[in-house]
Amino acid sequence: MGPVIGASVNKINEFVRTASDYLNVDIRHLTDLAAQPSKLLQRVNLLLTGSTLSADDVSAFVSVIQKVPAKRPEQRAQVALQLVASSAACLIQST
Repeated sequence: MGPVIGASVNKINEFVRTASDYLNVDIRHLTDLAAQPSKLLQRVNLLLTGSTLSADDVSAFVSVIQKVPAKRPEQRAQVALQLVASSAACLIQST
């Protein structure tokens, strides 16, 4: 990963972690899906990339989301947002 993309990923992650300090972002529709990581990722993928994540990315991201305890649905939603927002499918969208 190059320095520009690395810096972008860091900024995205920082924003997701601190967004509630600046914005009132309602992610309940995502936390409601947190018990099913594949469905959560499917929704975030649709919202942020138009469902263009590769199958390999989907599989890897679901594995990461599953590592977050199920009793922490907000954190699962935040992780899904961070992963997809920092993916190539989100950062590089064709017009």
